[in-house]
Amino acid sequence: MHPAAGAPSQIKPIEPSATETATRLLGMTESMLGWRASLANLDQREETVRRYILSQYPLLGRAPNHQEIAAAFRLNGPAEVRAILERLHERDLLYLDPDSREVRLAYPFSTSPTKHLVRFQDWAEAQPLYAPCAVDALGIPFMIDRDVSIESSCAYCAMPVAIKVRNRRIEVYVPVETVVWVGTAYSEHAATSICPTLDFFCSPTHVAAWRETRPEERGHELSLGEALYLAKGIFQDLLNPRDDAMSSTFTAIAPARSSKPAMTVSSAGGLLAAFLASACCIGPLIFAALGVGIGATGFLAGTAGVLKALLPYRPLFIGLTILLLGVAFYLAYRKPKSLEAARETCVPASGSLRKTSLAEDDAQICAVPNVAWAAVKAGHKVTILVDASAVTSVTKGFGRFRKLTGTETTALDRAGLPERERQSLSEQMGVPLEQIPHNYGEYFDFLKDKLGVEIYGNRTMMLLYKIDPARVTSVVTPIPLGEMVKLFSSADRVIVY
Repeated sequence: MHPAAGAPSQIKPIEPSATETATRLLGMTESMLGWRASLANLDQREETVRRYILSQYPLLGRAPNHQEIAAAFRLNGPAEVRAILERLHERDLLYLDPDSREVRLAYPFSTSPTKHLVRFQDWAEAQPLYAPCAVDALGIPFMIDRDVSIESSCAYCAMPVAIKVRNRRIEVYVPVETVVWVGTAYSEHAATSICPTLDFFCSPTHVAAWRETRPEERGHELSLGEALYLAKGIFQDLLNPRDDAMSSTFTAIAPARSSKPAMTVSSAGGLLAAFLASACCIGPLIFAALGVGIGATGFLAGTAGVLKALLPYRPLFIGLTILLLGVAFYLAYRKPKSLEAARETCVPASGSLRKTSLAEDDAQICAVPNVAWAAVKAGHKVTILVDASAVTSVTKGFGRFRKLTGTETTALDRAGLPERERQSLSEQMGVPLEQIPHNYGEYFDFLKDKLGVEIYGNRTMMLLYKIDPARVTSVVTPIPLGEMVKLFSSADRVIVY
């Protein structure tokens, strides 16, 4: 007899269960697939394209094609896109169709229909899509951080299986005895080897019956909690932003000369001075312990005489100790001059060829409104497109320290304009100083309200950073990637920063 499938289960919600079997399988999976090592070896273009493909699946219900990828990143035609996709295919981060070489699937999504249909809850823009296997379907809510419903069927009897994941736990599962079989035979590509063996079953009884017809099948039967733990471990970090990807803001400034040698010398000098200051006091105790007393002769007695001679200089050594340790402390904890210079001159403070962000300094964003204002003054119609990691700068309360910085302010609001820049803008633009904005949040408001600049944000990037568009500052209008591409392509002149 099968469990009733007509009504949702009333059993308590299922959390990810880190049993010994599930933990061992997760380790085996990471070892077999090698995804973490593959991700670490991707260059910036490959990593950007990989995450773009994953972010587009829910919005399109499929993978973007060669032309869409090339248009999104202004790559050098289909040939460059094809080269990037082939490298991702070789590393088994996605699977290409053998004939068209378009993306057939990018774990945990599939363009080709499968038996595992996933629907997003409370997300009007998302399309229903397919997952290659049962574990991939359970991994989607962890990677996208959205509630989903899963429609599948038993691999043995085809009975419908329905699962709802809310707040990263399974709240509805029908039938109530549903389990997951996880095969362990992997070769070359997961899509053609291990994925077809990761399936839902309506009960453990049907797993046993299915295995009787496939005695060579290797793998493990998992409860839904164990399968949820495996899916979470595989997919929850697969779409997290990486520091060196998806940014169009770069600078080439030579790194500041290290102060480590000076700090080392100062620390060593301080320790030496401290030793000399204390030698006249500690020395007698040491010599007494060694049996050197009054009337002694030889090397130790001579050394004792030297230490006695240092006694009048003890205050000098103490002062020197404090001075040198103070210098060492300053060199270790001072704020680099290059950062201060960047704040005042609007030059990003960073090492060679790396992105900056408002989390480090407020210099990255200042060129954008300055150039926009100058262009408007020269008679141009200006549109600002906020893309890549910059979408976090226009989001209220974004960041780990939002409780301290405030949940109703953005990074732009918290980044003040250097006074020297305000004075320079006043002089160059012919505007009284009191009318110049005091922070970049006010600056963007000024551009839109006073100068008529249109400002849009990439909604796809907001998806990647798990940003609710309602939390984006009102001065920025979130739009789909397609509209961003149209605006970018139709512009007479484009300045990327």
